[in-house]
Amino acid sequence: MIFLRTLQIVLDYTQDFEQQLTNKPTVIKYFTPWCGHSQILGPKFTLISSEFNDDVIFAEVNCQSNEKLCKDQKVRGYPTLSFYNEGKMIEKFSGAREISNIKQWITERLK
Repeated sequence: MIFLRTLQIVLDYTQDFEQQLTNKPTVIKYFTPWCGHSQILGPKFTLISSEFNDDVIFAEVNCQSNEKLCKDQKVRGYPTLSFYNEGKMIEKFSGAREISNIKQWITERLK
């Protein structure tokens, strides 16, 4: 897992995934490097992460190198955005992967 806007570190699935999640709201992008849609979302996700200050943690999981984690999190396609709060998955994003749609989705989850 790579955390954006905080320490840029990669964490393996061998570590406890749920313990890696904080009590802060967290958005995780599950992706594969070979997926065209993942490549398009990458810069948008980075931009969105810069707009939420420290209210939300943004992280990425490369499903090519973390297959078990992605399977356990029921990732069925790439990219998948999931919103977590207090260490629990709340909802997966569905809809057009445009900056405004994703920002609105995150903002609504923070209420």
